[in-house]
Amino acid sequence: MLTGLLLMATLSAPALGNPYDDAPSLIPAHSTEDPFSWELSSVALQPGQPGRITATLIVPPGTHVYRDQLEVSVANPDGLRIGKPDFPPGLTAPDPANKAMTRELYERDVIIYLPVNVPKKTEAVSAYVQLQLRHQGCREGLCFPPSDTMSHVLIPIRTTEAP
Repeated sequence: MLTGLLLMATLSAPALGNPYDDAPSLIPAHSTEDPFSWELSSVALQPGQPGRITATLIVPPGTHVYRDQLEVSVANPDGLRIGKPDFPPGLTAPDPANKAMTRELYERDVIIYLPVNVPKKTEAVSAYVQLQLRHQGCREGLCFPPSDTMSHVLIPIRTTEAP
């Protein structure tokens, strides 16, 4: 009976120390919760004026995201013309699963721009653009489950009065 209690206490005791002590990480080594997050922003636009939506993936220290596991798409443009996302160049590194291949990755926040244009003939005072945001981030030895988020950004539209 005492052996069973000691075994149970040993199995339920928290692990001491972090096996990744040398890695600059704020994420506990045992955590499997996705630490990445998205921020969206835009500026007010006038009809016919080009602008952009900014989608930023926050990449915590000690983690990374592969470019081929990152996607931003427009689910509902709400009457606006929205172009293809513009991704920044990433780092090229050997693929851990196949050292003969390389993959593009980001170890810092990723700022993605989507060009936007408000039609010249619009009476809208704002647009509520719906974006689909997908990513799968990793840290040393572990990739988090893929994340698929639907988010919105409000774009104010400044209408100009005719003289």
